Amino acid sequence: MKREHEKIRIWISALLCAALLAGSAAICWSQAKYYTWLEQDNISGRVGHACAYDSDNKRIVLTGGWDGEEYATDTWLWHGQQWVKHREWEPTGRRDHAMFYDPVRKETVLFGGEKDGDYLDDQWVWDG
Repeated sequence: MKREHEKIRIWISALLCAALLAGSAAICWSQAKYYTWLEQDNISGRVGHACAYDSDNKRIVLTGGWDGEEYATDTWLWHGQQWVKHREWEPTGRRDHAMFYDPVRKETVLFGGEKDGDYLDDQWVWDG
């Protein structure tokens, strides 16, 4: 039962990170603690981004979204203390896409989304 609670807590953490990263300052809940990060950490406020929880590396992967002026192409990793920009994986800018982590293949998968009014049907895979 303890593993099920851990899975639920991680899932809730990822959802809260996704839901709360809409302003220039945001709050993320992780392991029953609250963390705050501001723009000086270089992660911009955005909407329409996606998150996936990488259970093998115990981190949240965030990418994409719209900051009000442009589509974000950056990828960020949350290890429990701070967001770190990851320069190895930068899918084309988009919003409202789907993302998940495949523990069998050990890959983060991104699919679809919207850019400039067009719906995208491409897929990006990262094994980092």
